[in-house]
Amino acid sequence: MSHNIGEIGTRLICIADCHQNHANNGLEVALAFVEREIERGSPFVLVLLGDIFDMLFGDVPHSIAPHEAHIARLENIAAQRKVLYLEGNHDFNLAPIFRNIHVFARAVQPVFATIGGVSVCFAHGDVAMPLRYNLYTAIIRNPHLLRFLGAIDVCFGGSIFALVRKVLCKDGLQSYVGYKEQILAHKRRFYAPLPCQYAIEGHFHLGEIAAIDEGARFYVALAAFSCISHAFIVESFHHIVSIYCPIT
Repeated sequence: MSHNIGEIGTRLICIADCHQNHANNGLEVALAFVEREIERGSPFVLVLLGDIFDMLFGDVPHSIAPHEAHIARLENIAAQRKVLYLEGNHDFNLAPIFRNIHVFARAVQPVFATIGGVSVCFAHGDVAMPLRYNLYTAIIRNPHLLRFLGAIDVCFGGSIFALVRKVLCKDGLQSYVGYKEQILAHKRRFYAPLPCQYAIEGHFHLGEIAAIDEGARFYVALAAFSCISHAFIVESFHHIVSIYCPIT
């Protein structure tokens, strides 16, 4: 199931895979850039393409507490500009956390929109995956399970979450570069029948723009912000789209 939100303006700031955690504070750089754009009076829609936090789960208090300052800053940004948050595989069930942000669960991705009349769609990237992965991700996103585990974790003073964080949080990110051609071939097959000129995703950390087909349609695989601190600007003017990185 997908979702269509219609026209959203002519300028996007797209950020993916900050993976904010104890070892990486890249989100600070991203938020500072966005806040400067607001101070300059720049019009934009902020699109967060998942894994902005390395471990942030609704109904798990000990996953939320370390990020309260950044959550508050995102809420403040959302009070001044539209913010779309595509949940990733490291940050999900976010609707209870963010009041002003438009949150899109994996189940409704890709999300379709138009930017200056040009059709685009967004997803974190872990869509159209094998059955095994789909079962795994459905289980870990179950809100009833998360509430139960979150309550148990509170009773144990956060020790359960601390153990999970120790296992899952890494100082570095997994590289998918060796699988680039297989990933791009899979994405071409997935997006070819869908009604979008640009498909924009994170998750695979590739930093690539590849043609979907011969009809000037493109798959945009954003680089991981935590690795190269790139925020991608997507602009449409008279149906001409430009994509560039204003910060490094």
